[in-house]
Amino acid sequence: PHSEAWHSWRSNGITATDACVLAASIGFKRYDEFDVVPFKTEYQLWAEKFLKTEPVDISCNPYVRRGVQYEDTARRMLEKRFKTILLPVCVELEGTCLRASLDGLKSDGHSMEPVEIKVPSERNYDVIDRFGKSCGVFWKYYPQVQHQILVTGSKRGWIAFFSPTGNMRLFNVERDEEFIERM
Repeated sequence: PHSEAWHSWRSNGITATDACVLAASIGFKRYDEFDVVPFKTEYQLWAEKFLKTEPVDISCNPYVRRGVQYEDTARRMLEKRFKTILLPVCVELEGTCLRASLDGLKSDGHSMEPVEIKVPSERNYDVIDRFGKSCGVFWKYYPQVQHQILVTGSKRGWIAFFSPTGNMRLFNVERDEEFIERM
C-alpha cells in the first residue's frame, strides 16, 4: 500500500474511504446525531474522481503517519485474537468501480470478512474505549466498513481501534443492507 500504483488504483474507483463522503451526501443520521464531518466535500470527491484533480496529500498528517506506523502491530495482535492470518489486500466488486484497500481480510475457509484498523489520537481512543458504538468515533468509520462488506460480499466486517499502549477495542459490524442500498 501507499505506492504510486496503489494511489493510481484508488483514484480510478470509489473506495471505502470515499464512503464517508457518500454517507454524508445521503444524510446518514448517525453523522447528524454525533456531528461527524467527512474529511472532504462531495465536490472535492467528484473533482478527484471525474476531473482527476490531485487529492490533498495527507501523508504528513501525524494521525495518518501514526496509523501507518502501528498498523502491522495491530494486525499481528488481531491475528492472535482471531487465530488466523489477516491479509492486507485490495479488492474490487466485479463489474463496478467499487473497490477497497483492506487492512486485513479474515477468512475461515467458508467466508471472508474485512478488517479495518484505526489508530486514533489518545483522546479519541479514550472516547471509543469509554462509549463504544455510542460515539461519533465509531460511526465516523461505519460507512467505510459497510463499503468493504459490500465489495467483499461479506455478511459482516470488523473495525479495530488500536492504541500504541497495546490496548485495542474490536467491534463486529453486521451487514446493513438498507444503508448499503442508500449509499
